[in-house]
Amino acid sequence: MIEASELLEQYKTVIEKDIVRLENTGEDLRETDENLARLSENSMGPQMIR
Repeated sequence: MIEASELLEQYKTVIEKDIVRLENTGEDLRETDENLARLSENSMGPQMIR
C-alpha cells in the first residue's frame, strides 16, 4: 500500500508541473499572437482575401 501511495504522490507532482508548464506556454502563445497581430495591423494594413 505504501508503494501505491508513493506512486500517486509522484503522479500528482508530475501533473502539477505539467499544469504550470502548460499555463506558461498558453500565456506565451497569447502574447506572441497579440504581438504578431499588432505588427500585421501596423505594417501591412488591410489585405484582400484571396
